[in-house]
Amino acid sequence: MIVTWGDPRETKPCDLLPPGAFYGEEAPRPPAELLRSCGVDAGIPIGPKSRTVEMGLFSECAGWRTPPTAAELYHAMRAPRPTTRQALVMRTWLRAASFSELLGGWIEYAYTWRDLVQAAHRTGPHRNELKHWLNDFARPDHRSR
Repeated sequence: MIVTWGDPRETKPCDLLPPGAFYGEEAPRPPAELLRSCGVDAGIPIGPKSRTVEMGLFSECAGWRTPPTAAELYHAMRAPRPTTRQALVMRTWLRAASFSELLGGWIEYAYTWRDLVQAAHRTGPHRNELKHWLNDFARPDHRSR
């Protein structure tokens, strides 16, 4: 008898789908009523001022000589050829952020799913659980059946 420990989403190898399998700016967004019911109001800072990203990076990078900001991650996600620091900031966010923080960054327009997946491809490898989770956000025509 073989006993396997661990959640299959953590232990089962997974290939991250290509960035083109995910929505970019055209992604459907949650309706305002749903966001309000989750505690997100219309007055929250968005994009390069994402509060979720700012607080997540502030916590994770407290010992950095120059800690990154939400604006830095926002611009790194959109850079055609990220600098070494931009790649490090993206990798740090992908490795340290919880799934709720990753979702919060998307809700606050810090990045699109396509941006996040492209960053994961640029800075990988990443844990299987993250790749499974991100693949769940692929456009319906690209999801595994």
